[in-house]
Amino acid sequence: MPGTTTAINIGQATAPQSITQSLSPLVAQAPLWNASSSYTAGQLVSQPVVITNNNTNALETVTNVYEASGAITANTNPESNPTVWKVVATADPTIAGDIYFGNGARPSASPPARSSAIPSRWGAEQTP
Repeated sequence: MPGTTTAINIGQATAPQSITQSLSPLVAQAPLWNASSSYTAGQLVSQPVVITNNNTNALETVTNVYEASGAITANTNPESNPTVWKVVATADPTIAGDIYFGNGARPSASPPARSSAIPSRWGAEQTP
């Protein structure tokens, strides 16, 4: 759900702010996970997984890259075994959560003054 986590908070920053995402080089190194293979510590595998898009609630397929934490036997699915597989990259860069930007100004103790104009249903402002 949108608004449930804070991914990045640079709301008090005063310098120019930007976020850059790029594809992890680990993605190119990771072959697709093979259910019939065993893996050793440090080996990488990639696996498509279905997630919910927080903005549209639609299901989307993304590719995660996992690292084996130790010797892993065949049929140990990375997506359903997070104790032995650790997500180390994604082929679809994403930020899950809210991002707060700012100009370094601290919020005032009182809200800003309100206009005496009242917007009408048709978009024109009316003064009481």
